Amino acid sequence: MTYKDIRKERHNKDRAQSIIAAIVVILGALTVTATANPFSKSVTVAGGIAHQYYYTWGIESNVPSGETIDSATFTYVNVYDWKNELGDKLYTNLLSSDPISLGFNNADWDGQGGGNNFNDGPGGNLLIGEWEDPQGGSPYSHNETYIFDNDQLNLLNTSAADGYVGFGIDPDCHYYFEEIEFSYTTSVIPAPGAILFRKYWCRLSRLA
Repeated sequence: MTYKDIRKERHNKDRAQSIIAAIVVILGALTVTATANPFSKSVTVAGGIAHQYYYTWGIESNVPSGETIDSATFTYVNVYDWKNELGDKLYTNLLSSDPISLGFNNADWDGQGGGNNFNDGPGGNLLIGEWEDPQGGSPYSHNETYIFDNDQLNLLNTSAADGYVGFGIDPDCHYYFEEIEFSYTTSVIPAPGAILFRKYWCRLSRLA
């Protein structure tokens, strides 16, 4: 390698380092550090939920502007079936449209009909989970928790963008619990600069 080639290579490295430094400064103003912001809501239902009804729980969401829900859970605290019967199930659904009203309400009467009344909701409700009490008949310590998958998070974000989140609960027996808890965390949507930075950083750093 000639002296001229060495100087040219050194010049290219210096130029690459200058470009990287400039990008870091510019993107520092564009990139926001993601932080988890928690939200939690709970409801108690005196006397539990009866087989002959199905229910909705409407919640006013509070997702800050520029953020997205990145994780969510739904929990029945110390839940149990009033008796141990074959085929008893507790269905929990994320609704694709807002419920009739905020709060916990009877959606309708199904005369103790079986199955999930929220299966075929407008726009496509999503089943979060179904549970059969393996014990039944008396209170015991059990929390039934569902962790939202990607499809459920997508629907949750779509609903929350309108300011409301709705759940549909259909008990195929009489269930008791201390409370129902719904929680989620949000994080800042990455700025466009942060995405470009990740894309080109390795390419530029190889030149340095």
